[in-house]
Amino acid sequence: MRRPSTALALTFFLALLAARPSATQQTSATAVQRDQQGLDVLAKVLIAAGGERSIGSIKDFSGSGTITYYWAGETVQGPVTIKGRGTDQFRLDATLPSGIRTFVSSGGVGYIREPNGSITNLSSYQAGDFGNTLVFPFGQMLLALADASTNIVYKGLVSHEGSQVHQIRVEGLQNKITGSRMIAGQVHGQDFFVDADTFLIVSVLGKAYSRDGAMNSCPVEVLFSDYRSSGGVMVPYSIRNVVDGQLSVALQLDQFTFNNNLSDSDFQQ
Repeated sequence: MRRPSTALALTFFLALLAARPSATQQTSATAVQRDQQGLDVLAKVLIAAGGERSIGSIKDFSGSGTITYYWAGETVQGPVTIKGRGTDQFRLDATLPSGIRTFVSSGGVGYIREPNGSITNLSSYQAGDFGNTLVFPFGQMLLALADASTNIVYKGLVSHEGSQVHQIRVEGLQNKITGSRMIAGQVHGQDFFVDADTFLIVSVLGKAYSRDGAMNSCPVEVLFSDYRSSGGVMVPYSIRNVVDGQLSVALQLDQFTFNNNLSDSDFQQ
C-alpha cells in the first residue's frame, strides 16, 4: 500500500513524552462550516511555509537537537533525535543522564521505553493522537484545505503572547488522522494561531486524550518559533509544549532534513 506523502507526522506527542517515568469517528449531522476568511488565511500559511507542492512532496523527515523535560522539582536535558514518516509513524530518542528514553508510534501502536528498560505500551488513541501531527504543522493545513468535510472556522484577529495573530479552529480533521479510533460522536478540534505578518503558525491549542480515547479538559498547547528554511520549506526549530498552563517539554533543533528514505524498520524497537 502506498504510504501518504504528507509531512503530517507529529502532534501532541510532547504531552505524553512529558510524563515522568515511573474513537470511533462519527460524522456530524450538522452542516460543514468552512469560512472563506479562514480558508484564505490557511492558503497564505502554505505559501509562507514554502508552497503546496513542496509540502505535499514530503514523505519523511529527520532532525536532531536538544530536549528538556520540566518534571516536578527538576529539569532534565539531553541530546535528541526525531524521525517521522507519513501520517502515522514517529520516533524520538532522548539521551538523558540516566540513559536513552524512546517514544515510538507506528500504525496506531506505540510505547515509551525508559532508560531502565521498562516499557509503557500506549493505547491506540494515545499512539494515534500523540504520534501524528505537530512538530511540523503545515501538512495539517494541506489536508484541512483539501478535505471538504473538515470544519474551518475563522475566530478573528487576537493577541497571543504579545503579537497579533489569526485564530482559526479546525474540527474533524484529527478524527480522520487517527484512523477513526475516537469515542463515538466526539469531534476533535484544534485552534491554530497564525502570525498576522508572516503567516507562520506560532501555536496550536488542543486537548489531551485518555487511554480510552475520551478527550479530557486538560489544555495542551504547542508553540513554534525560530523558523528556518530547510530545502525551501520553513521549519520551526524551537518547539515548546505547555500542558495545563505549565511548560513540560522543550525541543531546540539544530538540524532538520526531509525525504531521507526512512522505512518501517526506523520505527521498530
